[in-house]
Amino acid sequence: MSALDDAALVAVPAGSRTLRVYLRHCHIPADGHPDPLWVSADVPSRWRTESGTLYVADAETVMAEHCRNRPAEVRAADPTGGVGLNVANFAFYAPRPVGDPLPARALYSVEVAFERLADLRSQPALDALADLRVSPSDLIADDYGPCPAIAQAGERLGWQAIRARSAANLDGTALAIFRYAFPPRERWRVETDTTRPSVRIAYLTRYRAGHRPAWLGDAP
Repeated sequence: MSALDDAALVAVPAGSRTLRVYLRHCHIPADGHPDPLWVSADVPSRWRTESGTLYVADAETVMAEHCRNRPAEVRAADPTGGVGLNVANFAFYAPRPVGDPLPARALYSVEVAFERLADLRSQPALDALADLRVSPSDLIADDYGPCPAIAQAGERLGWQAIRARSAANLDGTALAIFRYAFPPRERWRVETDTTRPSVRIAYLTRYRAGHRPAWLGDAP
C-alpha cells in the first residue's frame, strides 16, 4: 500500500483490549519441544509482515485453520470408510477426533493485552476499508488479497495486532500479532500436548476452493 493508503487506514479503530487466545504449534524443532513464538517471515501468510506475524485465535478456530491448511490429510483420515457424513451418522462421528494422517498438535493459550488492536470486524474499520475498495470478502480471499499490504501498513501506523474474521471459521475470530507485541514466553500455558480437531470442526471448516474433502459432504 502507498503512503496515502496508510493515511486512509488511520480511520480504522485501534484501541485497547484484553482477551485470552489460543495457538496450535505449527513447527516442531529438532529437539522435539515446540516453541509458541516461532514464526517464519519468509512464508507467505494472510497478515504477513517483514518481521514476522504470530497467528492466534479462539480454540475452535485454530483447529479449523489446521484442517484448512491440511486438506489432504483430512481427506485421507476419513473415519467413515468412504461412506461419508450424512444425516444418519453425523451425530456418531461429529465428536470424534480426525485421526491419522492429520498430525496432532499441542495447544497453547495466553492472555494478551493491547493498547492498539485494530479491529477489522468493526463497522468503522469496514467503512475505512471500503474507501480503499477493500470488501469483507477480500479479507478472507484464498490468495490473501490485500491482507499482507494492510498488515504492513498497520505495523507502520503502530498497530500491535489485527482482529479479523477467520478464513477457516467464518463464525470465529483470528488475531494477527506483530513482532514487537508478542506475548512473553513465560505467560504461555500449555492446554494439551496433543490434540486433533473433531469431525464436527472439520465439517464446519471453510476450505480453499476445490479443497474440501469429499467425505465431509457439502459445506454447511
